[in-house]
Amino acid sequence: MMLLLGDIAGLSGAQLEGAAALHSRAGILDDAAQWLGRSQKTLGTLFRGVQPASNSMVDAVTHMLAMHDPETLGHSQRVARYALTLGDAMGLDRDQLGTLQLGGLLHDIGKISVPEKVLRKTTKLDDWDWQQLRGHPEHGDKLLRHFSALQPALPVVRHHHERYDGNGYPDKLKGLGIPLAARIFAVIDTFDAMTSDRPYRRALSDAEAQAEIERGAGSQFDPRVVERFLAVDSQKWSALTSACASVSTASSHLA
Repeated sequence: MMLLLGDIAGLSGAQLEGAAALHSRAGILDDAAQWLGRSQKTLGTLFRGVQPASNSMVDAVTHMLAMHDPETLGHSQRVARYALTLGDAMGLDRDQLGTLQLGGLLHDIGKISVPEKVLRKTTKLDDWDWQQLRGHPEHGDKLLRHFSALQPALPVVRHHHERYDGNGYPDKLKGLGIPLAARIFAVIDTFDAMTSDRPYRRALSDAEAQAEIERGAGSQFDPRVVERFLAVDSQKWSALTSACASVSTASSHLA
């Protein structure tokens, strides 16, 4: 089942109620009642072509995270689109691509559990900060297990910070023991991180980021995935990053 990014729309009352239920289970944000009481404000990009059972939950969880960490919505949209390009280059079928995109959209949902002061910190993270941040894959995994329609995203959500050499987290999986979707997504997630501005550094160019990823083949990344990533025409990546930057800018005003 292929997921397609849809138009900007508002959450329905049912979706808001679903989000409140999710919020209650997660036990993270402070005031669900106040959040539910808001008008049906446009919150961001919704999805067409997804199963009705999962539609409202995808909407709810991505936009809850955007309220907690506004920059994450644009990041999730970008990496979901990049993942489709790389997944296609890897020869994934339609269902696999849909699962990869769903994982991209939801991969950072566990950051709902990370204190805002950590997510928005503009100076170097200390050991406590890193401990909080590195818990997000497991928190995301636990959260999404409540919703069967979202469980195809779990391999990416839980394992997108594993490393090919086994030195990643949370489970220290190694090599082909890491799910393929997570191995593909790890390259894309890193590419977007390096080509995005941060308070402590400027964004790298696409070429600089590609060179860094090439250096990580066999250690941080699956060499076969890196090979396919580098084989994608550089002009295609440039056009895609420009298009995604425009979409992210628009979404940031709505999150």
